[in-house]
Amino acid sequence: MTKNEFRKVIKPEVEHCKPKENINIFDFIENKTLRKNLEKSYKETVFVKNLGDKLSINFTDAHPLNEIQILHYASIYEAIIDYVLENYYKDEIACLLKERILKDTDVCKSIEIKCLADSENLYLCKAKIIKKKLYQIKFEHRIKKAVDLGLVDSSSQADIVKLYDYRNHIHIIKASTNKHIFTKQLVSTFCNEITLKNFCTIMKNSIPNPL
Repeated sequence: MTKNEFRKVIKPEVEHCKPKENINIFDFIENKTLRKNLEKSYKETVFVKNLGDKLSINFTDAHPLNEIQILHYASIYEAIIDYVLENYYKDEIACLLKERILKDTDVCKSIEIKCLADSENLYLCKAKIIKKKLYQIKFEHRIKKAVDLGLVDSSSQADIVKLYDYRNHIHIIKASTNKHIFTKQLVSTFCNEITLKNFCTIMKNSIPNPL
């Protein structure tokens, strides 16, 4: 079979894998660039899922097509949660973005506190509050805040965090230093269109003044 002949055969099958419906589950995202990127990512992962089904691929836990879905879906969940928190709940996440750190100064270093026994001596420090960006906060803390605000179903919290963790372990460096086992059941549950649509519906109905 020539290359052109192969293309003629495979093209209809590939076209069949593309999402058929219009993407409107992200209509509550007012940022047009983010909404466009979410739609693109969603279309790509639906295509990959349909392609795997069409080719009757027997997925292993770390199959490349499986990993692509994990990367896309975990990133979509994270992007939506961060967007809603930053745009609708700035006051509620203010404390989350603050971190208290201890910093030494020349004055503090000069004051030494003697300790008993074999313990090391202590030195005074100055407390300082620093402000972080939301993406710098651990995802498990971000989604907990979303759950507390009623934006995410508490029954989904642990599994979405696990999916996010799986995404990070796909990276080559982490994968080479960590023995991380993908759970097919988790992936099949949260890497699918129905679960994502339900997630977006709850999010949209919970935020104030959605589109």
